[in-house]
Amino acid sequence: MTFLQTVFILIFLLAVSSCAKLEHLDEALMLKDYASSQDATLASVKEKDRKFEELLATAQKGPETLKRYSEKKSFLERFGEPILKTPVERDDRTLESWLYRYQVKYFGPKVYVFFDDKGRFVDCEYVPAAPTR
Repeated sequence: MTFLQTVFILIFLLAVSSCAKLEHLDEALMLKDYASSQDATLASVKEKDRKFEELLATAQKGPETLKRYSEKKSFLERFGEPILKTPVERDDRTLESWLYRYQVKYFGPKVYVFFDDKGRFVDCEYVPAAPTR
């Protein structure tokens, strides 16, 4: 095989392999976007868990320590969105219960926060993690 034939074969192989790369470019970009979104999701979970740990430490000291966050808005600013909001009957009135817990640890500790119909803080309840077997 001559030098010219070798160069021609190398150029042909380079062109064919480049086309294959371009053919799968969409899939490669989609995988890159998926990896980036996974990184953002992980960062969000870590931030929410950090805020929950702050709430947990405060709630373990008793409901009085949370009274400075007297309204929903200030509570949300400090501790973020709860996992779940539900109406509950408590002391002959309807309150809104907010559940906070770790984002992916379902059987860990929990904090329930209660607000009245005007959006004012009423009480909180700390529930320790269930013992593991």
